[in-house]
Amino acid sequence: MALFEEGPLGRKQLNILPSHGIEVPFNGCRVVIVDDDPLIREPFRQYLENLGYRVTTVDSVDAALVVLSSGLPDLVISDLLMPGRNGLELVAEIQTRYPGLPVIMMTGQGSVEGAVTAIRSGAADYLMKPFSFEALLFAVERILKQQETRHQLHQLRGELDKNYGFEQIITQNKVMQDKFTMLRRIADSDSTVLIEGDTGSGKELVAHAIHRNSRRKDRQFYRVNCATFAESLLESELFGHDKGAFTGAVAARKGVFEQADGGTLLLDELENLSVAMQMKLLRVLELGEFQRVGGRETIKVDFRLIGTSNRPLLKMVESGEFRRDLFYRIAVITVTLPPLRDRKEDIPLLIHHFTKEFAGKLGGRAIPRIDPSAMDALVRYSWPGNVRELRNVVERTMVAATSTTITLKDLPDEVSSVVPNSVDFAKGFGEQSVTLEQLKQHVYDEVERRYIENALQQANGHMSKCASRLGISRRTLYSKMQRFGLNLRDFKN
Repeated sequence: MALFEEGPLGRKQLNILPSHGIEVPFNGCRVVIVDDDPLIREPFRQYLENLGYRVTTVDSVDAALVVLSSGLPDLVISDLLMPGRNGLELVAEIQTRYPGLPVIMMTGQGSVEGAVTAIRSGAADYLMKPFSFEALLFAVERILKQQETRHQLHQLRGELDKNYGFEQIITQNKVMQDKFTMLRRIADSDSTVLIEGDTGSGKELVAHAIHRNSRRKDRQFYRVNCATFAESLLESELFGHDKGAFTGAVAARKGVFEQADGGTLLLDELENLSVAMQMKLLRVLELGEFQRVGGRETIKVDFRLIGTSNRPLLKMVESGEFRRDLFYRIAVITVTLPPLRDRKEDIPLLIHHFTKEFAGKLGGRAIPRIDPSAMDALVRYSWPGNVRELRNVVERTMVAATSTTITLKDLPDEVSSVVPNSVDFAKGFGEQSVTLEQLKQHVYDEVERRYIENALQQANGHMSKCASRLGISRRTLYSKMQRFGLNLRDFKN
């Protein structure tokens, strides 16, 4: 149905399209209509309100700005030409004051130049008069759908920042915190990064955090594990291939190098690259270009490389297993993550995090209390699989637990069998070449932790009673509890 039809006295008037049978996915959204002609803005208001939209109408740019200052709508629909300030000036004001607020511009018949100018000035869309109500509704819904998509992407990026930022890496270890301070400084550069550490120590999590803190965070993050591919398949995975490059290559395929263009590429377990593949990777990093397998076209790429290794690559260089030139090309920034056994102060924090995580995943189950003897065994265990193994043990224990308290008998045998022994304890420290003073400090910390745990148990988790029993202030007690990873909830019956 046409929006305009011939009315009384020969002037154009507006048809109001009935709303029966029309599904409106954005009803309830707020729209501001700006037009100096009441025969235009009022029928628009009536039409959109019939469809469930909340509509405010004004007759000038200045009046529109007053309305916007009291609360932003979801969409503005404005005429281009009006007495006083025009629609382009309104778009300019909105872009300055309320960036992200979309404007649909209405332009006169044949005013293509005006429509183009409106879009270039920042309008989200335009409608050329005369137009139908269906065209108006289509434009409104399309713009609101775009806004909804942008909002969802913003939320997703927020979730990614929340899940993969440095702040989400749980640690109070001074060595780890110093490394993250350095990585925050270099994250926004394009320098290649080499992350070394034992399996399960969190290398991929750190790589994600670097990406999320870089200027490339809105682009793709790709991960390829070099250990999972045979050499010929890894080459195709990285470089891609042209049609007919080998048996089974029935179509051309982009490789990860192309897909990661503009973003970040994580090459996991670099120590597994063959010498031949090392040479090919070096060429890509040096020239920023490559050819697909079986192809002749030179393809230019720009990605940031982050590499990880379970083995010290410099030692592999010295033994002739890894190219020296590639090592220095990758290891512009080198970070070595300590194993979990060297940052035992993080174990209680990680356990609390994982119990909370799995309580939610197991149907809202209550977060279990960790019996002090069980926590002691968990802290003393060497964790050869690092954080990944700890997470696995917490999940396994929570799934099989029959009560809200995890005790020593609930833990796997390899963990529960760890019994404190003063001789072994000292030997373990001797292997790390620590001083006697450091050993004495650790023993003192261990005694202090146990003493505080005992006082908390006797006080049934009551902070004031416990602090009084220990002869210290509540603030000092709280500081010590944080230091030792103790949680009041674990000591309340």
